[in-house]
Amino acid sequence: MGKRMPSSVEKEIIGDWNNLKGTEYHLIYALWLLVYRKVHSLTFYSGNDLLAHPTAPPILQDAQSIVSLHVEQPEEDEWIQLKATEETWTLSGLLRDNLLANFLYNALSSEHRERAWRVQLITQAAIQKKEVADFLDNPAGKPRLSRRLNAIVSVVQKRWQSEGQGDVDTAHLSEITFTILRQIAEMRPIRLETLKAQIETQLAYTCPDPEAVKLIADALLGAILRDAAPGPEDAPVYTAQWVEHVAHVTDQ
Repeated sequence: MGKRMPSSVEKEIIGDWNNLKGTEYHLIYALWLLVYRKVHSLTFYSGNDLLAHPTAPPILQDAQSIVSLHVEQPEEDEWIQLKATEETWTLSGLLRDNLLANFLYNALSSEHRERAWRVQLITQAAIQKKEVADFLDNPAGKPRLSRRLNAIVSVVQKRWQSEGQGDVDTAHLSEITFTILRQIAEMRPIRLETLKAQIETQLAYTCPDPEAVKLIADALLGAILRDAAPGPEDAPVYTAQWVEHVAHVTDQ
């Protein structure tokens, strides 16, 4: 049987790696996770293509694009979406495009694998926490936004069922969605300069030469960009071993 072509709705959720765009902010954050937070493994992913087609984005001057990461720690899955914008996040903005749909689908994927999960929206902008909290306390008070949220839940539910994953209760999906919004509302802005400084500080613990630290940081960034060139099938899952290899080669 031939492969079924995805519908326009499915394309919206899945994403297209060819159109994946990123800025220095996205890539530096990926390095921060590996070098500063020392995560177990890290994968760029497009939409909901869970670990199947990891890819790293090229550096483009498009601060409005969203890049997604999957961090698989021993204890939980961490679903991350990054946006370099400095424009304040309103509740309406959080319900736009496929940001919430991606979070919801992948949280559901984690639950399906009996994995704990959490989400993070990494951004340089503030999130209107009170607006989100007020909506979650009384969704009926904002009927337009409530309808938009319900539409997102419906799309993800249909997608999940169409993939043969079985039925999923609408009430449970809504509960997951509310949990996601609560987690997002707790996020604080993270500046690019802060990420860079913390990466260099961490590298300096093992390499006291300031010039060598900068060379290693640049080499790590360049290595991610080179990985993206052949396409998603050939891009690696990033680990501490990957960092050590690139750093060791650069330091020779």
